[in-house]
This record gives sequence, structure tokens and C-alpha cells, in this order.
Amino acid sequence: MYRALTREAQEAGIEPIDGGALTDLARRLRFELSNEGPRSELLLNGKVLSPATLHRPEIDRDVSAVSAHPGVRGVVVAQQRELANRSPIVVLGRDIGTVVLPDAGVKLFVTASSEVRAARRMAEAQADAAPVDERELHAELSRRDHIDSSRPVSPLVAASDAIWLDTGNLTVNEAIEAACGAVSHALESVRPSPG
Repeated sequence: MYRALTREAQEAGIEPIDGGALTDLARRLRFELSNEGPRSELLLNGKVLSPATLHRPEIDRDVSAVSAHPGVRGVVVAQQRELANRSPIVVLGRDIGTVVLPDAGVKLFVTASSEVRAARRMAEAQADAAPVDERELHAELSRRDHIDSSRPVSPLVAASDAIWLDTGNLTVNEAIEAACGAVSHALESVRPSPG
């Protein structure tokens, strides 16, 4: 959602430091979930958000600055909670378990080193034939991690009751299997026993 807001701000010519204009823009955006097909898709003002359009270098560069404004976070968090309250949902974000949904039944803190994440982004960029410098990408990921973990509002930290999942040495399928296993185990432990 913050990436979509960042893209909309860039298209409107709003600078990442302009918290007031960004907050006003966030108030005009309406996020919804489509329930058609086998999986839900996030919609922005009625249009499907394509992940490919949200993971471009110019969005990576600005998203942390855009999402650091308290007004912006207040608007987006309210919409995230509204979506989550409608039906069971899996939500991804850097403050979901600590701020957005602190009472969530299961929280995973998925992590990998910035080197691993940079290599993964490089592979994605090469598959899309997009030119990317791995050192610059690594520096950008490290910069974003620092900004997000040190911001005063909704910093990137693991919830005290989160299950840590380091995917650094896992394939995509192994990571999915580990996540599903952790969630199943957590749900089993909170289910009342029969009888």
C-alpha cells in the first residue's frame, strides 16, 4: 500500500518530504481486496495493483521516506485494519505485527540478510531484463532497512510474540513450506482440544 502511494505521489509530482500533501493524497486513495478467482488481489481505486509496477528502483528509493510521515501512516494503517477486519487475511508489512494488527493470531517475522535480498532482487531484475547494479541495490536495501528500523513512528521491529523465519538459505518453496508449517503449528497450539 505504501508502494502504491509512493507511485501515485511520484506521478502527481509530490516530493517524499511533503508529509501534508502525501497525507492528503493517502486520504483520496481507496484500497480494496478483490475476492474473484483463487486468490485475492489488492485494488487501488478499483484497479488491480500489479506487483511488478510497485517494485521499481524509483519506488524503492522513496517508499521509506513516504511511509515515515505520521499522517500517512495513520491513514494507511486505518485502511489496513479495515481490510483485515472483513475476513481472515495474510498481511505483509514492516509493522503489521507490532502496530497494525498487534492482536493477530499468528505473526511471522520473515528475514534475510540484505546481501541475500539484493541477490534475489538482481535475479528478478535480470528476468525482467532490467538493468540494475547489485552494489547499488544492496546499498539501497541497507539504507531502507536503517530508515525503517530507526523511524520514530512504527519502526521495523519484530513483535515479541512473532515466530522468526530466516529465509536466507531457503528456496521459495522451502520458505513457503516453513511458513505454512510455523502457522499450522501455532494454530494447533491455540485450538481447544476436542472433548
